[in-house]
Amino acid sequence: QSGQIDQAKRLIINSSLVSSQAIRETADCIRVASICALIIGKMMHAAEYGICLTVTPDSRCRPEDLLLSETEYTSIVGNLLENAIEELARSNPKVREIRLGLYTRSDCSIIFCEDSGDGVPEDIRGKIFEQGFSSKGTGRGLGLAIVRDITARHGGTIDLETEPHIGTCFTLTFTKERS
Repeated sequence: QSGQIDQAKRLIINSSLVSSQAIRETADCIRVASICALIIGKMMHAAEYGICLTVTPDSRCRPEDLLLSETEYTSIVGNLLENAIEELARSNPKVREIRLGLYTRSDCSIIFCEDSGDGVPEDIRGKIFEQGFSSKGTGRGLGLAIVRDITARHGGTIDLETEPHIGTCFTLTFTKERS
């Protein structure tokens, strides 16, 4: 009715990137409702841009194994996924994929987010966790600063692997004795 036929076609085609099977598999792995809902929402958001966001099938997140609060996990996961979605939407690489791994045990949590974007340029790698720094314009630059602050508060580590035109992977590790 709005006359935006091409946009409607693209949305229908891209919506197939999030199958009911992918939603079921995510819900089977991620048993914390707020985190699961966030991830499924980000899958739908990514699909709007033709990006396939998947959760690794061996991911495991149970309420009894959380070392951080649910809010902290959702802040970390949400910010990492949103950055990856924005990068792939902006750079428009041939392969448009994001993989999320979330592994929680009573003594350790590992979160990784990997994308197939252009990578983080070498000249800004040291600045990406600074509050207010953004390569995407003014009024931004909070997401990775929040991730850094939560990680530091719990004695966790952040590892960044990035290669130009290959992609980026953030890996966060938390252990019980450090939290």
